Amino acid sequence: YEFHISNSNNKVLDMMNVKYFIQNGDNGLIARSNPSALGNVWFVREVKSVRDVNTEILSLGSEFSLKNTGQGVLLVNGENTSAKSVYGSETIKYVLSSNDTIDVRLTNGMQEGMEAYFVVDTNGKTNYIPKQILDADQSNSFNKLIEIKLLDQFNPASEAFMTKGWASKAGKNKFTGEGEIKMTKYNPNHMEYTSNSNSDQLAVFSEVYYPEGWKAFIDGEETEILKVDYILRGLKIPSGKRKIEFKFDLPKYHLANTMNLVLSLLLIAAFGFAGFWQWKRNKEKESSLTKSSEK
Repeated sequence: YEFHISNSNNKVLDMMNVKYFIQNGDNGLIARSNPSALGNVWFVREVKSVRDVNTEILSLGSEFSLKNTGQGVLLVNGENTSAKSVYGSETIKYVLSSNDTIDVRLTNGMQEGMEAYFVVDTNGKTNYIPKQILDADQSNSFNKLIEIKLLDQFNPASEAFMTKGWASKAGKNKFTGEGEIKMTKYNPNHMEYTSNSNSDQLAVFSEVYYPEGWKAFIDGEETEILKVDYILRGLKIPSGKRKIEFKFDLPKYHLANTMNLVLSLLLIAAFGFAGFWQWKRNKEKESSLTKSSEK
């Protein structure tokens, strides 16, 4: 998978269970722990259905609304617009009345529901200022260019995005998210978990969704693996104490392994036969030479 996310506030890294970040320090590279990593598996409280995979990818970041409040031109991906919802991967520029162009990079410092302005001061410097602070500014020292509101921020610990087809298989879009689920065994081709909850839940696993060869079992009964958050696996987990397994088993790989074994045995047999044939010819030559010398 090629996976690009902008303005995700490390949420995507959290759901991928990235436990350390490698950074440059004063004495070389250092490892910084990620305390918000979500672990191997967790329950979510809400399923959000989206129309297609492109929207699903964008939903894993932050959704902002932009409104042009200045005298210039707001450009989103080259399009002149007065108001637009964006996700951060777009190219955003603001053309001032003086025809100077400013690159606009959305900030990660906002919380959901927060409003701010992208402004330029009398010295030509740009900044983000919360709306309530700017409303209290009586000196009018800033020129408001863009009104920005953070509409939605992805929270993988409590919500999961799924395209419509997959979301319908989840059964419902609201869960309590209460209970316990944890990994108990890990092998690359066989993983085991246990869960305990008082009601049905939706579990998200920090494992890449790959349908070919992978099967899921709950208490020994096969169940369908759901595609969650574009790249991860999900399962509907019934209430009560449950044993969950992921197993990788692809028949064509067994056939390929069998064929490789047969070919290897044939190759060994061929080398053995060639060696035996050469040894037999050498013995016949020695025998012939011995008889000739006796005569």
